[in-house]
Amino acid sequence: MEIYRFPLFRLQQNNCIRVLRNMNFLEQLSFSVISKRSKNLVKSLKLVRICLYLRLRENLTLAISSYKTTMRLSFERDNFQPEPIGQIYNPNCDYIKIRIRKRRGEPRESYTWRKEEFRRIRDWIDHFRDVFNRSKFSHLEWIYDFYDPHSIHDIIKGLQSVIARECPLKYYKRIYAAFKETNRLNLYLCNQRNLTPMHDLIIGNYDFFRPPDVIQNNYKLSLNDLLVSNSREILGHSPIKEKFLNKFLKLWRRGSNPRLQHFYVYLRPNVVFNIENVLRGIDHQESPESRRREFRIRQFNELEISYLTVRSGIDIHRFDGIHCTVNYIQEIRMFDMFVWN
Repeated sequence: MEIYRFPLFRLQQNNCIRVLRNMNFLEQLSFSVISKRSKNLVKSLKLVRICLYLRLRENLTLAISSYKTTMRLSFERDNFQPEPIGQIYNPNCDYIKIRIRKRRGEPRESYTWRKEEFRRIRDWIDHFRDVFNRSKFSHLEWIYDFYDPHSIHDIIKGLQSVIARECPLKYYKRIYAAFKETNRLNLYLCNQRNLTPMHDLIIGNYDFFRPPDVIQNNYKLSLNDLLVSNSREILGHSPIKEKFLNKFLKLWRRGSNPRLQHFYVYLRPNVVFNIENVLRGIDHQESPESRRREFRIRQFNELEISYLTVRSGIDIHRFDGIHCTVNYIQEIRMFDMFVWN
């Protein structure tokens, strides 16, 4: 069977780019690995709405997610053996396994890629980060406490968020010490019964902070925890009482939590909640039902800025003139607080 070759590099660059735009996602990525010139051509496409994030279990996996397709690249070694907990993560890899799922329910496609020049995980990671013009990864999902966090940090440079799942609190502090530059902290600390020494984590200057879920952990967000937090956005799942929020709002009016922009907490179904008790002793003004305001937020995957429509609500002014809007949404049992700067 005769194989026909397409002289792509002989075309003018504008025509090359036009051909590349008609390739599917996998073809574009595989083309980028061929040579430095091919990488620069794919980079010039300036692919948008691409999310790069990492997952660490027994192996490190890079997920590249577009609008319709998600590719998972698992870094493998021919001589792989499970390493003891706390060991240095091996930075070398012989090949990557690629798994692709285009839509939920469809069968996965699997491929294996090798490139002689790429013998380290960092080589592959830097390549795809450069192709997609990303200075940072969206997030690292850390599952279990297998490896020394500093050895992972040596491989991954630039990270916006850390999500910890099923890791002891003591181990999570080691993760935080290694990735101090991260600005989004999301804790999924399953079955941890002693979360009292969380002070060092809570006081960080995060863009986003999510305390542990009270349902999975014997943890209750205290007023002191909330006051010492210097985060811009705080999400909680906790049996918070009306008196708690009333005290917090009074202290916020006096100047506490100056960086806070958005605080929202989902209340448990069995918690009795009355917004009037929250506002007791606080000067406030109810806005008309017809009022709509757009609150600027950044999606978790950090792809783009978007806006959340805030409907009516209750306005509260701080001593310096800045005001917030609070809402209680009965249908989903959520207390919401937006700070307008």
